[in-house]
Amino acid sequence: ILGQLYIKSENWDEAIKSFDKALDMNKKHVESMNNKGRVYFLVEDYSEARRWFSKASEFDPNYTYALNNLGSSEVLLENYEDAIDVFSRALRVNPNYTVAMYNRAIVYEKMGAYLDACDDWQEAYRLGYVKAKEHLDIECR
Repeated sequence: ILGQLYIKSENWDEAIKSFDKALDMNKKHVESMNNKGRVYFLVEDYSEARRWFSKASEFDPNYTYALNNLGSSEVLLENYEDAIDVFSRALRVNPNYTVAMYNRAIVYEKMGAYLDACDDWQEAYRLGYVKAKEHLDIECR
């Protein structure tokens, strides 16, 4: 919890220390791994963020938040195929995870796979992810 407060106050060094302390107590604490990755993501160190998100998803392959964050890191590192794979893994765990569906659609669009992008945006919108409507209206007419 303390690490989360440090994130909100943008005290990155203290946030990392807080998550490190949690990991010292429990080396397999996937939430701390994921949150440590979030700090690195927020300071735009996407390679280090990817390392921590990947570690969290290795310890818990069903931890969809870490998978989604890992996919987002892959996008920013321009590893689009890897991003598609990771978002798809998150969706195999939770087929209704609209954030991962939306993010995968963004990557499909970047790759020129417009029909796949529109399919994901349509399904995300159908499931209640309102943000997808904008893309449906513009890219999927």
